[in-house]
Amino acid sequence: MLKSELQTITGSTTTKNLGWNYGIVFNTGIKFLISDKTSIGIGFESQGDISKMKKDGVEQKVDQLNSIYFSFGFKF
Repeated sequence: MLKSELQTITGSTTTKNLGWNYGIVFNTGIKFLISDKTSIGIGFESQGDISKMKKDGVEQKVDQLNSIYFSFGFKF
């Protein structure tokens, strides 16, 4: 189940099972091997929706979302 909370100047709304729309995601990064079983990484991700989604009278679309991520990997 997906859950989203939308906050605006006039109030907030919580919705569940948001529905579907189409989008594009771009992800790039670097992974550094510290040992045979351990790695760390850093990367960049950008995403945006192509279509708009409307559910319960609320229209949603992610115009652009950019993020930097850090990762830690360990093999057992």
